Amino acid sequence: MYRLAYFLLLISIPVFSQVEKDFVSYNKITFELYEKQDWNKLIICGKEALKNEYDFFYMRVRLGIAYYEKGNFSRAIYHLEKALLFNDTDPAVLEYLYFAYIFSDRYQEACRLYYKNYQIFREKTLSVRPKVLDNLNIQGGIKFSNQNKELGTQVNDISYGLIGTTINIKGRFTLFQYAGILNHGFTDKFINEGFLYHYQYYINQFEYYISGNLLLGKGWSMNPAYHLIRVEAFNQKYNDHYYGLSVNKNFNKVRLGINISKAYILDTDVVQIVPEISYYPLGNTKLYFTLKNTNNKSGENDPYNQISGKMGFKIFNKTWLEGLYAYGKIQFLAHDNGYVLYNNPDYLISRGGLILYQYFNNYTQLILSFQLENKEQITTRDPYTHHFVMAGLIIKF
Repeated sequence: MYRLAYFLLLISIPVFSQVEKDFVSYNKITFELYEKQDWNKLIICGKEALKNEYDFFYMRVRLGIAYYEKGNFSRAIYHLEKALLFNDTDPAVLEYLYFAYIFSDRYQEACRLYYKNYQIFREKTLSVRPKVLDNLNIQGGIKFSNQNKELGTQVNDISYGLIGTTINIKGRFTLFQYAGILNHGFTDKFINEGFLYHYQYYINQFEYYISGNLLLGKGWSMNPAYHLIRVEAFNQKYNDHYYGLSVNKNFNKVRLGINISKAYILDTDVVQIVPEISYYPLGNTKLYFTLKNTNNKSGENDPYNQISGKMGFKIFNKTWLEGLYAYGKIQFLAHDNGYVLYNNPDYLISRGGLILYQYFNNYTQLILSFQLENKEQITTRDPYTHHFVMAGLIIKF
């Protein structure tokens, strides 16, 4: 990243008759440590200065850069935002903060900062710049069923594909939408007059999903979502609907959120509440954990509860691996604010798997996933498993 050399030259020394020596001492020491790039000692000295109430622009800047260079982007963001309270047009601080947001997976806040200070950023050479049409998302997958029944209804494979886009509106609001198709196969096996018959049929779905992300300021965001599924089965057509709203708050190394939704699936009202917490112990995305507790009420059934989570970590320079799990019997699950809507009435008992994220450059990302979904047929209580294989490609513009 481009660095502005004047950080090495400017030292702010206002005159305070009673504390000038202490102020000058802290200012001089942190400046020398900054020149030596001794980030550990700089952080220790800077924290001591702040504890003693010596808080000024260059102290926050040096602390922010020290944390940035150590890869603790959450703490870098905290101090760089404090620095902007003293001077909100400093080009170097804005650039460091911009990339700290990006490396903390807070891309929309980076976009907001960019557009708010467009006249400053337009003069810079940036490896990543926000655009109105931000990316193109293409995914496809197959769920292989292991069920092989002698008689009755056998659940077969599921195939799906989708294409989506993200639109960035001045960084304040982003809009994601996708259109997809899904094909679910079944086989009815029955005996008639001593002969075994196989009747194979399919349920086809056409889907449209749209969600927005509105920045509210001070780490708060709001995410409304809608999912429409047009189902065609047995010469009948009907629609399933999902309406959801998530509210999230970013703290230092923690992100809290809650999702509230209502869906209408197979003439059944489904209400779901999902509190969520994410933790970034290193202050970046090299290691992170997420835990959710899904509370689901489907029609007249007793409430369902499912615990789910994931752990992600960086395994190579541009490669991340994510492990996920979920346990708890549930029906009509809405996953990730309705991004995935399980509108099959069979029960989802548990699921788990791995997702690989491979970045080739700043503009291309490959996603590969393998998951297992353990289910139970609603009519016969027969168990079966779907082995889910998915591949996706995200292209940024």
